[in-house]
Amino acid sequence: MKRLFLKVSSFVCLAGLLSCTEDATLDIAQAEQTQHFDVAGGVKYVTVKSNKDFTATSSAAWCVPEIYPGGREYNLGITVERNELADARTAAITVAADGMAELLISVSQDGAGASITVASTSVMVDEDHPEFTLEITANLLFTYELPDWIQPKAGNVPAIGAKLYEFTVSPLPDGETEREDTLVVKAADAAVNKSVTVSVKQTKAIDPFEGVKGRWLFEDAEDIGKAATGNDLAIFESTTFSNSTVNTGGPMSLVAGPKTTDYAVRVPKYSYFKCEHGIAANGGGSRVNEYTLMFDFKVPALSKYYTFFNTSIDGGVDDNSFNADFFIRGNGTDAIGGGVFSYSTAPPIAANEWYRLVVSVKVGEAVKYYLNGELHFTSTNVSTADHVRASLRTDAVLFFNDDSGEDNELDVAEIAIWDEALDDARVQLLGAAGD
Repeated sequence: MKRLFLKVSSFVCLAGLLSCTEDATLDIAQAEQTQHFDVAGGVKYVTVKSNKDFTATSSAAWCVPEIYPGGREYNLGITVERNELADARTAAITVAADGMAELLISVSQDGAGASITVASTSVMVDEDHPEFTLEITANLLFTYELPDWIQPKAGNVPAIGAKLYEFTVSPLPDGETEREDTLVVKAADAAVNKSVTVSVKQTKAIDPFEGVKGRWLFEDAEDIGKAATGNDLAIFESTTFSNSTVNTGGPMSLVAGPKTTDYAVRVPKYSYFKCEHGIAANGGGSRVNEYTLMFDFKVPALSKYYTFFNTSIDGGVDDNSFNADFFIRGNGTDAIGGGVFSYSTAPPIAANEWYRLVVSVKVGEAVKYYLNGELHFTSTNVSTADHVRASLRTDAVLFFNDDSGEDNELDVAEIAIWDEALDDARVQLLGAAGD
């Protein structure tokens, strides 16, 4: 009897164990099996009901699932990146557990809409410079419409994203001195109405400094302010603040320039130049309302203010009684510009690198900032003609000073001034520092 009892007990215990084992589950509510994101992307959450460990894998890199530990209302997060592409996109997340049927979460995201931008829409080339580049940013595939004398370089395959594209031009026909046509960057899909037109002008050889009213190269240690064109610069080694405090700078000296054959002037804090530019009133006023300034410069450190020019001078051109008008901003952004013109929206420079800054001003219309020949920022915050800070006096302008110490030591290899607002094509020919 005892042996029979043991056998029966064993059977009952085994049966009881089988009846108490919980059925495996893997479930997601129907409403959560479809997730939609706008173009900005973001994070959304899903509850996976399961009494087993499960996995979640995505079919696309831009859609990332993450499993959270227990104790939360939800246990699966879905992170979607911003969609920079023109078209909407989809992905699938597969949720799986051993021995269970897989579940799918369908993810969709809006597209950004077709976008093609070209950094410069005006190009000038001459017989000495038969090539040019365009910085094109697109979120869809594109192609070109070109005149027969312009050709893309080999390997210039259009791609989504931002990229520099190189083009060559054929020589001018015999007897012609210039020609002009357009290059069109357009969506490869004919059903998408998106394009940008670039004006391309080809001429005989051009001197990029044609028409310059003043140019200073800083090659003579005995005569630092000596002009290559125009009047010599006057040197001042102290600055008078608006509160009448006099701050002493120091002597200017020559240092290495952007190229091995070049020199530059080191301008100490509180020292500055006075430039008697000789430009007559223009732009419909009694001051200089249309002008261009060029500076080849290098700064030793960031997060400091550096001053380029001061147009608003009260009590005489030697009296620095107002805030300067164009800076590298020292508040941590390192943006270029000034209060009257507006500041650029991104830090454009690095310490101990040479740059050619060109500021093209047409008061009442626009001010453009260029770095190394490329358009960096456009401001229309320039009021009307004869604005006392946007326009120049007809007698002089000051370089590298400020009324409150917002200037710091920098190196300058070249300065130039024109009595016109140079356009994109002219500035592109000026190139980079030392060119």
